[in-house]
Order: sequence, then C-alpha cells, then structure tokens
Amino acid sequence: MTLVSFRPEHLSHVQQIHVATFGAMNLTSFLAQPCTQIESLDKACAKFVYQDESSVKGYVAAYQLDATHFRLNLLVDPQWTGRGIGTCLLQSIEGYVCEQGGTYLQLRVLEHMVSSLAFALSKGFCEIHRMKNMSLYAHDFSYPHWESLGNRLIADGFAATSYQAEMVITRHWLIN
Repeated sequence: MTLVSFRPEHLSHVQQIHVATFGAMNLTSFLAQPCTQIESLDKACAKFVYQDESSVKGYVAAYQLDATHFRLNLLVDPQWTGRGIGTCLLQSIEGYVCEQGGTYLQLRVLEHMVSSLAFALSKGFCEIHRMKNMSLYAHDFSYPHWESLGNRLIADGFAATSYQAEMVITRHWLIN
C-alpha cells in the first residue's frame, strides 16, 4: 500500500468510504452537514489517499482557516481501521501543515463516533468542546479556556449578546 497525492480518479473511492462511514447516520437531516470529513474535496488544499492496487483505503486533507489554523479531514475505510492507515495519513498531513507554517490542526468528530474520538485523543488532539446533536450546551463550555479570547474581543470592541436579547431589540435581526 502507498500514500499518493489525491487525483480526480480517487473521488468515487473517497465517496464510497464516506458512505460506508456515515451512510447509516442520516446526516442529511443536519443543514450544515457536520463533521463528515469530505468538505475538503471541494477545496484547493493538500489531499492524499492511502491505496493498494485495487482501491483507496483512506483519505486525508487539510485546508487553511487562517495564518496558523488548518482543518483536518481524515477518513479510513471502516473495513481497514486499526491497521495504521489513519496514523500514516495523519503523519503525512501534519508534515504538510508544518511546512505551511501551521501550528494548529483542528479535527471535528461526531460525538457518537467513539473510536474516532479515541484515535484523535491518542494522537495528541485535545477536546475543546463537545456538541450534542449539533448543539453546544453551556455546561459543556469551559469558560476559563476561552476567557482570554473573550477579553481580547471585548478590548477590540466586540460584544456578545443572546438571541433572546436581540429579539427584544428588533424582530428583523436576521436581515440587519
């Protein structure tokens, strides 16, 4: 098996891995199509596949969010997990991100994908927050972790408000 740069002929294989991984989850019920690990297919970014002579076994990509932050997409065919493919893919993309000056690699994992979360944690990723059914609950939010950012944003003139407060001010908040 070898690691190669993603080419257009790999697209259908990556999509098949996506269906094998997420097909039974009915993700179409979520407007944003969260955490599906393939939004990078439509982006100009670094992409690699792990393949053998017959098919693609895994896919990895990283796209830049800002000067130092990159978003990671990583998929391994469910029939091929636990064989080092994810590790190989992650190591290759980490090298690319470092070469580009990236210092943060962000990964989103659906909460019920326990083995994916365990993989990420075993590779040094830190869980920042957990969304449940695509909702971020206040009791899962770590205020001390984000306090310095909040203070910096306030100093820059930003303000935080709630949906309820905005609805009191104007009923047209969505179009203002």
